[in-house]
Amino acid sequence: MRILGCYYTHKPGGFCKRLYRLLQAAARAGHQVHYATLDAPPVAQEPNLHTHIIPFPLSTRRGVFFWTLFTFWAPCYLLILALRLRPQRLLAFGAFYASVLAPSRFLMRIPLVLFLRSLVFKINAVNSRSALAQACSNLIDRFGIAAASSIVCMTQAMRKELVSFCGRPLGNIKILPNDLPTAPANISPLSFGVNESKIGPHTLIVTTSGVLDKRKNVSCAISACAAFSKDGQPQDLLLVIAGEGPERAGYENACLVHGTQNIIFLGWCDSLWALYQRTHIVIHPALHEGMSNSLLEALALNLPVLAADTPENREMLKSSALLFDPQSPSELELRLKNFRNNFDQRESLVTLARQVASTYRFDWDAAAVKCVVD
Repeated sequence: MRILGCYYTHKPGGFCKRLYRLLQAAARAGHQVHYATLDAPPVAQEPNLHTHIIPFPLSTRRGVFFWTLFTFWAPCYLLILALRLRPQRLLAFGAFYASVLAPSRFLMRIPLVLFLRSLVFKINAVNSRSALAQACSNLIDRFGIAAASSIVCMTQAMRKELVSFCGRPLGNIKILPNDLPTAPANISPLSFGVNESKIGPHTLIVTTSGVLDKRKNVSCAISACAAFSKDGQPQDLLLVIAGEGPERAGYENACLVHGTQNIIFLGWCDSLWALYQRTHIVIHPALHEGMSNSLLEALALNLPVLAADTPENREMLKSSALLFDPQSPSELELRLKNFRNNFDQRESLVTLARQVASTYRFDWDAAAVKCVVD
C-alpha cells in the first residue's frame, strides 16, 4: 500500500519521535511510505520510506507570514504529489495536517487517517492565544477533523473532549495509547552543570521536562519546590527543569523572587534517559497533555511519577495516588515531602508506577500501522 503523510519540519521531542516511528514501522511492514516535509528528518531511511522536500521560499519556520504561506502552498504541493504518486492512504499527525491533506482526500477520494497526539484547541486556550488566533485555529482543526475518514485518539478522555469540541457525533474513532519506549542498554548519568558537592546523599532529585510554555504549568513545580526548601535545608530537594520555551525567562525570574537555589534549568535535554538516571521522582504539572512521553520514559525505567490531575492523566495513570491538583503548589509540596520522608509512601508510589507501566508494554508499531491500513 502507498501511504502519503506530511509535517512541516523536524522538532525535538516526543511528537516527531512518534511520527517517525509510525513512518518507519509502515515501511518495514512492506508499505511504500512517502513523507512530505520542508526539511529532511534526522531518521534512518528505510528502503520503503521516501522523503519529499516541499519547495518553499522562506527559511524561517515560524511566524504569521510563514504559517499563512505554508497553509496555502502545502495543500497545492501535496495534491500535485498525490496525483503523481496515487497513494491509497493519507496520514496526518494533527488536525491541521488533515486540513492540509483535505484537497487530496476529497478530489482523489483517498481515505485519510488522522492521529491526534494532543488537542490544539485546549493548548491554545491554556496558552492564552488571542481570540482571533484561536478562532482561526479552531476553524482549520474542525475542517481537518471533518475531512478524516478515521481518527486515532490516545485516550477515551481525549475522544470525549474531541466530540464536545466538534459539537456532533464522530463515527470512526479508535483508541491507541502510547506505549513505553525501550530504554538504551547503556545510559551514562547526566551532569547537572553545578557544583556536585551541593547535592548530598539524601537530596531528593525531582525532574520535570517539556516545552516551557503556560500549558506545562512549571510555575506550580517551582512554587512547590521553593516552599519545600524554605521549610527545610536547601539540599533536601533539587528540582531539575529540562526544556526551552517562551516562559523560561519568567520561570527564572520566579526563582529569583522566591530566593530559592534548589532549582536548575538544564535547557533542552536530548536524552531524558540520562537525566532520569539521577532522578528519584518525575513530576508533570501540565494542564493538558495527550499522553506524556516524558512520563512514559520515566515509567519505562520504573521511576515513580506525580502528574497533574487531568482527564487524560487520570485515565493513563489510573490511581489518585499518582495525581495532584495542578492549581495547588502546596499539595504538590506535601506530596513531595511525604515521598522524601516516608519510606512506605515512596515504596507505594514505586509499586503503583510499575503496575501502570505493565499496561503500556505492547507492540505499538504494529497497532499503529494496522490503524492506518485497515
